[in-house]
Amino acid sequence: MPQSTATYKWNNSLNYTDNFMVETKYYDFGSTSIKKNIYKLSVSLGIPIQDSGISFTTLPALTVLYRTTTDGLYQFYGNLELNTVTDLITLSSVVQTVDIENKLNGIFGIQFKLAGSMPQDIIINDLSIEYRTLRRKRIGNKG
Repeated sequence: MPQSTATYKWNNSLNYTDNFMVETKYYDFGSTSIKKNIYKLSVSLGIPIQDSGISFTTLPALTVLYRTTTDGLYQFYGNLELNTVTDLITLSSVVQTVDIENKLNGIFGIQFKLAGSMPQDIIINDLSIEYRTLRRKRIGNKG
């Protein structure tokens, strides 16, 4: 295996940007060889306590992409759409759970990418994936 020659250094400067991108790990749900149907992605969003009194001028916009292999191309899964600005800023912990219902059939695993623009600090508290494993069809005698 070739050795990497790149060196990375953490930069703790306070450069601010509205744009962000978060990739999840590749989820196979403990069963790499069993196909699954993905039914829904739920994301719980919050804002930091010190920012709870600040109102948004625009609603946060998040696009969710997915891929079913660790090296495949990302495809569009859906948009995370917040209902109201007031729902987002009234609490300082978990404030809103946003669901995207988009069924994906017969996959072995999945990885998500959340990308978008946030006019204010925001916290992704939880990410839940609703899925079911597919039953294997029996071939041969039932006895």
